Amino acid sequence: MKKVIVGVFGRNVVDFETGEILGRALVFFWRGRLLLLGYQGPPLQVEFVAEVPFEYSRRVVGFRKAIVPDFPRTRIPASDMPALHDND
Repeated sequence: MKKVIVGVFGRNVVDFETGEILGRALVFFWRGRLLLLGYQGPPLQVEFVAEVPFEYSRRVVGFRKAIVPDFPRTRIPASDMPALHDND
C-alpha cells in the first residue's frame, strides 16, 4: 500500500549535482524538519543549493548521495590501549 501511495503522490528525489534519479518519496516540511516518507534509495546528504546572493529569502534544498568514508574501520582491542593514568 505504501509503495502505491508513494508511486502516485510522491516525487522523484534527484541528485542535484549529477541529475541522477535516486528514488521516490513523499516530501514534507513539518515543524522545521524535512521528512522523506517512503524513500528506499541510497543514503542521502541534504544541502542548500547555491543561489544568486539577492534571493536568499527562498532557499532551495538539494539532495546527493552520501559520501562513503575513505578510511578503514578498525578498532584497537582494549588490552592494547595505553593506560590513561599511570600511577608510577
